[in-house]
Amino acid sequence: MSIQLGIIGMGGTGNSHLSRLKQMPEAQIVAVCDVIEERAKKAAEPISCAYYTDYREMLAEKQMDAMLVCLPGFARGDVAIDAAKNGCHLFIEKPAATDIELAKRWEKAIEEAEVLNSVGYMWRYSEITDRAKEIVEGRRILMLRSTVFSGLPGGWFRQKEKSGGQIVDQSTHLIDLFRYFVGDAVRVQAFGYQFQKEIEEMTVEDVTVLNIEFAKGQLGSVCSTWAYKRGSLFTVELLGENLHLALDYSANALTGTLDGEKIEHKCSDNPYVTEMEAFLAAVKAEDQNMIRSSYADAVKTLRITLAANRSIETGQVEKVRT
Repeated sequence: MSIQLGIIGMGGTGNSHLSRLKQMPEAQIVAVCDVIEERAKKAAEPISCAYYTDYREMLAEKQMDAMLVCLPGFARGDVAIDAAKNGCHLFIEKPAATDIELAKRWEKAIEEAEVLNSVGYMWRYSEITDRAKEIVEGRRILMLRSTVFSGLPGGWFRQKEKSGGQIVDQSTHLIDLFRYFVGDAVRVQAFGYQFQKEIEEMTVEDVTVLNIEFAKGQLGSVCSTWAYKRGSLFTVELLGENLHLALDYSANALTGTLDGEKIEHKCSDNPYVTEMEAFLAAVKAEDQNMIRSSYADAVKTLRITLAANRSIETGQVEKVRT
């Protein structure tokens, strides 16, 4: 039985998901939507599906089992609320939102509609994450450290009022992985500044450092920049009882030591594929437990990133609001 899918937002992320879904036999794309008609039409024509510029028309005219929401945070409005009321299971790209009030409304609507829901934190599905989780099982993690270095993206990413800034939009992956390993956070302290001041209409900090205190006492640090000119770097380190693990997501490799023994684990999986396969399997089985990042869980990550932004603004340690 195929799963009838719709996609809202046919920019880079939406088209990336579309290209992977076309390789999955159980997925049938029945409609795509984008406010730019030419973009929607271009995505639809190769697979002979319907296309729309108004998602409400798509919901009214097409029977869909699930919907992918691939819109920027500032452009989402009531999309997930309307889709949930229509009975569509939801795959929502990260972050959960860029403001907490919208996130709370979406969370409430999803819960009330009882639709399956997943947020695009794909690194939770990586083989090196799985291996690291196995290794640290039953051991106390003391400290976490991470880096995300990349170049500056274009367009709305550069406007903090739209993207939320690098911590909300990109470093969120690292923060989410921290939570996946050690649980929820209670306090943060963040610093940020704009290095590339010559770029017009840029309102984001492109260099940030975030320190996090977790509920069980662990400490974490996230160093991020959008001013890196040599590709990208995405790493997480875990320090614990007789263990040190380095998860290099750029190289898809896990290295370190455990009880004095060397660890080396190289993977070739694609977590973007794995997370989507998990979502489709969950929809088919009607089982939320098959999904590793629910919307409610992703909102907890959002709360940390928003606390970080407040800390940059106030210069103070900020509590993670619940």
